[in-house]
Amino acid sequence: MTAIWRHRLISAAQLARDYAYSLARLPAYRHAFDHVRAFCLFVGYPRSGHTLVGSLLDAHRHAVIGLELDVLRYVRFGFNRAQIFLLLAENAQQQAKRGRQWTGYSYHVPNQWQGRAEQIRVIGDKCGGETSRRLARDFGLLERLRRAVGLPLKVVHVVRDPYDNIATMCLRGDAPDLDHAIDAYFRMADTVECVQQHLGSSGFITTHHEDIVVRPVEELSRLCDFVGLRADNNYLKDCASIIFKSPNRSRAKVGWTTAQRTRVAQQCLLRQWLARYADWSGE
Repeated sequence: MTAIWRHRLISAAQLARDYAYSLARLPAYRHAFDHVRAFCLFVGYPRSGHTLVGSLLDAHRHAVIGLELDVLRYVRFGFNRAQIFLLLAENAQQQAKRGRQWTGYSYHVPNQWQGRAEQIRVIGDKCGGETSRRLARDFGLLERLRRAVGLPLKVVHVVRDPYDNIATMCLRGDAPDLDHAIDAYFRMADTVECVQQHLGSSGFITTHHEDIVVRPVEELSRLCDFVGLRADNNYLKDCASIIFKSPNRSRAKVGWTTAQRTRVAQQCLLRQWLARYADWSGE
């Protein structure tokens, strides 16, 4: 048996277990999702800052944001609204118990509501890179998700300086080398553009990782307003306390050729949300 088929069999078995498990657990969540008003989905690129933003939103008393559940996989295999919501809620609970740890970092927000909610009004999944890859293969999954959850979609697109983002993708093994990482990054950017055009401003927002670092309160307030949440001062203060003081400039850790830098700059200038990064210096 090849490795690909072995992976597919394991994945199918997991989906079957999750399907049965979620049906069996539904009575415990009988009224938990009665007040949900919006579904929050992340699109974009791995290593871009989505985990931070998803964790900050999950800390809100009225939000539950799963971490890498890969919700579109469940939509593809016919899970219904209640099953999807249950799996997201339990994923968030489990991640909170682990300190919201991801790739060696903790995204735990003190004094707030990660893994639980006073009343769930927004629910969603932080899985930006894989969501983009799935939509590139089957864009119809976006409408299938909307139909499955029966709610407005609120898509969050987190952008980090692409030179640093691409370098981190390469360093963390998301691509075998810098050229492949550049290819992968801009393929995902093409998919993001399609999502933006499909949903319009009411269903799509871009936030820049560097802006979150410099202006955390303003950016998080803007994100909360977009998904339909009210952000109080204590919540904003606690969230701001975990944000790094400066972005990680990982571009210096890989060797760039002039041609690679030029290629990224040219691609950035083609997209409104990346144009500010075309200059290698980041200024």
